[in-house]
Amino acid sequence: FIITDKNEVLELPLSIKKLKKGWLQDINITDFAFCKDLNQYLIIYQNSFIRFNIDGQVEQILNIENNYAKQIILEKKWILTQQRDKANIILDFEGNHIGTYEYGNANNDCAFSNDFDKLLCFFYSTKSQLYDLISGKKETLWAHPTYIKDYKEVMYGDIHNNFGMDIANFSPDNKFIVGGAEHGKYVAWTLPKLDRIELIPKTEVIDLFKPHISTSYYEGKSEESITKAEVVILENQKFLKNRGYNISKIIFFEDGDIFVTELGYGAIVLSWDREFNNLTYKKTDGRVNFHSQKYLTQISEKELIIYEQQ
Repeated sequence: FIITDKNEVLELPLSIKKLKKGWLQDINITDFAFCKDLNQYLIIYQNSFIRFNIDGQVEQILNIENNYAKQIILEKKWILTQQRDKANIILDFEGNHIGTYEYGNANNDCAFSNDFDKLLCFFYSTKSQLYDLISGKKETLWAHPTYIKDYKEVMYGDIHNNFGMDIANFSPDNKFIVGGAEHGKYVAWTLPKLDRIELIPKTEVIDLFKPHISTSYYEGKSEESITKAEVVILENQKFLKNRGYNISKIIFFEDGDIFVTELGYGAIVLSWDREFNNLTYKKTDGRVNFHSQKYLTQISEKELIIYEQQ
């Protein structure tokens, strides 16, 4: 339903499907947008790309066969679709093929650069794939550099953990990428050379991290293992050894001169500069969001706090 500026309700009808007795039709819309150039409402629903005119009438339905329809890229008039666990496939609004970009081992999440020249595929695999959409060149990004000798054993005491990247975003000026991986790994890459930078918080921040406690059982006996966050050195490089406080949000300010990482879904917020120094930190109670390049909100179980940028 669309509420117009005249306070009228416009319904965008979705097709009614015949289902087995007791089954309910999926009500979830995957993506929604309004295209000013076309004066159309755009919806992805159950692997169909549907275009409605300004009066709410269906003008076109494009069925995405054999792929999962994921995202509307309004700026380029693209549809991002996925061949599960294999590739991101970009189509235009008419369904014409733009490009296929393969990824490995369940890297189902992705991020575009703000000029849409690059596409980053990430999530489960230790290796993330970065595509240059102009040249087609593919690069590999390692959130966890597990290729370094003894990295897994020194950092985590075992070799049976997931080292995939959970979240990643390009800076507004497309000069660097910030990412967060499993086990509290914070990292950045500069563009175009892709120099890798380990983001290490201030010592007082690391001291705030609660130790990770795990219990193993063998021959009827239990043994408790405690891992405290600390900085370690491998091959003359500093790394943050950590088992929690994953990055849950990345927010950029002032064209990327400052960026904020939210840890643990609202537990701690860290601010960083363009040289990747940790400037400040704040313990929080609730998640943070940035709106209209001006307002920061913090939502807890009991209240909503709004901050205005001066």
